[in-house]
Amino acid sequence: MSSSIPKTHSGYLVEAPGLGLSSVKLVKDQQTPEPKFGQVLVAVKAVSLNYRDWAVITGTYPGVKPDLVPCSDASGEVVALGEGVSNWALGDRVMGIFTQGQLAGAYDDANYPNTALGAGADGVLTEYKVFNEQGLVRIPQHLSWEEAATLPCAAVTAWNSLFGAEQGAPSLMPGQTVLLQGTGGVSCIGAQVRCPFTATSAIGADHSSLLPPLSPTHTPQLALLAGAQVIVTSSSDEKLAILVDHIQASRNGGGVGPLHTINYKTFPDWDKKALEITGGKGVDFVLEVGGAGTLEKSFAALRQGATIIDIGFLAGGADVQLPNVAMSTLFKSAIFRGVLIGSKKNFEALNSAIISSGLKPIVSKVYAFEDAPQAYLDQSKSGVVGKVVIRVAKQ
Repeated sequence: MSSSIPKTHSGYLVEAPGLGLSSVKLVKDQQTPEPKFGQVLVAVKAVSLNYRDWAVITGTYPGVKPDLVPCSDASGEVVALGEGVSNWALGDRVMGIFTQGQLAGAYDDANYPNTALGAGADGVLTEYKVFNEQGLVRIPQHLSWEEAATLPCAAVTAWNSLFGAEQGAPSLMPGQTVLLQGTGGVSCIGAQVRCPFTATSAIGADHSSLLPPLSPTHTPQLALLAGAQVIVTSSSDEKLAILVDHIQASRNGGGVGPLHTINYKTFPDWDKKALEITGGKGVDFVLEVGGAGTLEKSFAALRQGATIIDIGFLAGGADVQLPNVAMSTLFKSAIFRGVLIGSKKNFEALNSAIISSGLKPIVSKVYAFEDAPQAYLDQSKSGVVGKVVIRVAKQ
């Protein structure tokens, strides 16, 4: 390897999942790995956190390997190539795919969980990481290291959820409505993955006059989403305003599809508000992150024959009774689909859309590498809009 690459580096380990923050340890003077045949050494620049990372250290996420290098989402620079590598060059800006074994198609291999970064396989919260050359995608040129680090989990999940035709699932069509729960990474990126045409916003507050006029930059890849409207729920008007402001300020106005927001503290029966927005018809897709605590209202808000995409389990607990999912699915003639991120092919399709639209993800806060435990603590709170990022390399 190049003499500019240090022989040792620092990285975090989760020694005993279930102990919380006390299990996250910074380990210095680790041997820097050399890439073997078909492998690439990446100098990690930034890492973003997901709720999953908190679940890993608190012992509520299954299939975690011992002595784990945590986290799944990173951006970095290719600094060394193993023999036989043909897809990458030194200096390339890259992101690792979440499930390293899932290059295309459905999540249908029993070994895939063992290749998922930050749980079944060692993750990316380290200064140097070796990847198989097939386990990387290129960073869109207009994104910073920190912005790129937000994409591998949340953004790919949003893309796969709404455009899952590769997995044989329904895809979002013009004129349909998507309901997104909360203002975390999936909802923030999902709200932007809409395209031109009409522009209204917010139940109880109409922002249509504030959205920028359409321009040719609105029309390429994301035109597939033309006319889709989005409903976002949150407990905070402030967080909803941050999301709306970010979309209005983006290069393509976030796509300028109809955007509505519902504060579920103000309107506890948010399912009825969703029905009101859709003229009583119901929504076509729900991206369900709450689990037991929100499923009943998600089914109530759903159009007959529509789709709930289960991507999380944030709301609920021992005192929350799970609704009768089988009966609700049957009588709604609904599709209830579990989505565990997506494939490399999904990621590359997402990147094409990001490049053509100029979309930028929301970065909530950036922490220094040595402050990673504080970043975890911040991620565990409900006040985050978008993504919490750890800057690994000093810039």
